[in-house]
Amino acid sequence: MKRMRKRYVLLSFSSQLTSHQKASDEVGEALRSQGIRAWAVRSGPGILIYGCSNRSIDGFRGLFPMVLTDNARIDIKGVSGTLKALKRNFMT
Repeated sequence: MKRMRKRYVLLSFSSQLTSHQKASDEVGEALRSQGIRAWAVRSGPGILIYGCSNRSIDGFRGLFPMVLTDNARIDIKGVSGTLKALKRNFMT
C-alpha cells in the first residue's frame, strides 16, 4: 500500500476584518463543491493552512485567487510538503 503524499497550502486573506473561522468555512465549502478533499490544519489572523493530497494540488490552485462574500481576497502564499518548511519559507 502506497503512502499518500501530502501538501500544505498557506492561504492569506487581505482583510483583517474577516474572521479566520468564516474564511475557513467559505474556503472549505468551495473546495467541497469542486470535489477537492482538503482539511484545515491551522488558522490565525490573516492566514489559513490547508492540507491536501499531492494529486489534488492543481485543482486547489485553480480556485484561487478567490473573493469572499465581504470582498476579502484570498490568495495562495505558498505550498510545501511539510509544515516546518512552509513556516520557514513563507511565514516570515
